[in-house]
Amino acid sequence: MNRIFDLFLEPAIEKGLRDLEANPSHTMRYLVDLALKMSTSPQHQRSLQALRQALEDEACGYYRLFPDIARRVDRDSLKTICRNLIRNVLGSGSERISQLENALGRSIPRGIVFDMQQIEGPPDSAPLDAFIRQGKGLGIYCYLFLTGPQGYGMAELAPLFSRHSECIFAVIAPPRAFLQGDAVPCLNTVYGILMGQDRSAAQSAATQLAKRRALYGGCVAFGARDNPSALIQAGADLELAFLLLLEDGTSTNLAQAHTQDLVTQARESGQYPIIPFYIPPDDPEKQLLRIDWSDGGEQWNKASL
Repeated sequence: MNRIFDLFLEPAIEKGLRDLEANPSHTMRYLVDLALKMSTSPQHQRSLQALRQALEDEACGYYRLFPDIARRVDRDSLKTICRNLIRNVLGSGSERISQLENALGRSIPRGIVFDMQQIEGPPDSAPLDAFIRQGKGLGIYCYLFLTGPQGYGMAELAPLFSRHSECIFAVIAPPRAFLQGDAVPCLNTVYGILMGQDRSAAQSAATQLAKRRALYGGCVAFGARDNPSALIQAGADLELAFLLLLEDGTSTNLAQAHTQDLVTQARESGQYPIIPFYIPPDDPEKQLLRIDWSDGGEQWNKASL
């Protein structure tokens, strides 16, 4: 990595976050351009270029999202996530992955999804720690955790996230995960409240995360059968900064078209930005590796990443 650019990165992020509320349009484009300069992955470049193009529209919902986040979220957390994203995920990590892919002739994922929805007890951090250490050696700095109805997540995983401070983590969990214990949000972690029928629990979780000045939003499994207007209103009632759509996999093509309708309705209603996100069981571009962690990582103990 260019050391001169690395020295420039920290004050550039600080300036960007400081200016975000005063001039969101200019600052957003500035931060995206900064990320584009650091990115070495064609996939990342395409995503960032699409975001840069969206920002040409002055009515773009992201201009409401990011200033709102800058006001609500702990400043050290925002700086940590921006730094890790630009320096490690888009920069050195992506460069390492590209080098290994060229040398080995095989694809390496840019992120890992740990599916813990079926585990019956708190996750054992030892195999996760070993796995993430191997992942970092390959250049993987982005990890997402899906937890189940037991509500394991925030408190149990916080020490693991703190040990790997150069990574970016995301936890998507039911509301009860954010209502247990006195865990302090990790600076390098994004939290997603998995929304269901119990709106009061989701509201309580949002209130707790807001008090802790965490970076959080709502997440909902969304398919072709769901009502877009009801989802938009549910997110607005919770005052979410954003709503992440996890497509439920039913009639995927139809669900994707329906997702676009939902995004359009949210934009026209002036509500928060909605971010579609599909985690496929088998990603053809191998950008995400989804791992069933229901056995506590036993299958991965027998072989290295």
